[in-house]
Amino acid sequence: MVCNAAQKFGLPLLGPSLLNNSDASKGVNFAVGGAPAIDIDYFERNNIVQFKLLNNSLSVQLGWFEELRPAICNKTETSGCRGCFSKALFFVGEFGVNDYNFLWFAGKAEDEVMSHVPTVVKNIAAAVEGLIKGGAVYVVVPGNPPLGCSPTMLTSRSGLNTTEYDDMGCLTDINRVARHHNSLLRSSIVSLRGRYRRATIIFADFYSPIIKILRNPSHFGVAEADALRACCGAGGPYNWNGSAICGMPGATACENPSAFVNWDGVHYTEATNGYIADWWLNGPFADPPIMSVVRY
Repeated sequence: MVCNAAQKFGLPLLGPSLLNNSDASKGVNFAVGGAPAIDIDYFERNNIVQFKLLNNSLSVQLGWFEELRPAICNKTETSGCRGCFSKALFFVGEFGVNDYNFLWFAGKAEDEVMSHVPTVVKNIAAAVEGLIKGGAVYVVVPGNPPLGCSPTMLTSRSGLNTTEYDDMGCLTDINRVARHHNSLLRSSIVSLRGRYRRATIIFADFYSPIIKILRNPSHFGVAEADALRACCGAGGPYNWNGSAICGMPGATACENPSAFVNWDGVHYTEATNGYIADWWLNGPFADPPIMSVVRY
């Protein structure tokens, strides 16, 4: 969605910041695949993950931003960092997806996963507050999508009792956690708005757009049979196999990705992201819609 927003505002697509080859004055992308909102030592200390995590959490990415801050501000006409961010649009996330994925894949029950939600949201809110204190004026904070509808989760939890699924075929407990996360995140944003009235903090609903598409897939060019399947994968009911993930030997891609909601079991197709970006930019799934408040 960040790329869609860049195109809307006539900016170049953002390359990874760590490549050190992009013009920082046109925007920077600090995103890293698999990055959590909570620092990795939290998961290691609580014995949640059984594999080595990369040090790429939200706080680490904020550290990269602080290192690059002088380079960004020195290339703008406005003096001072607070001034140079007055027209910048910050996207914080979506964070939380990987935190909960670590917990679900570790076999944690819903109650335990729920217990970590306040910590995840607190870290996101703290990051948003830090950016605003540093001069950010426009901040977009995406919520979590319905993770219980992802091919990855559906495959990993296959064979459950039918009562564990909703009418769309999505996992109810995983989606309850996502909705709880979004509810707490909205409340945190409302609180931040009250404390920092000069800033515009936009909550970008990631959950409702996906549900909208899944409830009426044919309207979006998706066959009902493929609504919960990945375009790129290695077979099975949801076309996802952890031993042959998209890009690995044994995995193949569908001929028309636009006819699928999900690309590789985790990420959405470009078509899906396009719908979401439009709904965030113009409404109705952003509070407030980005284009209604951001002016360049």
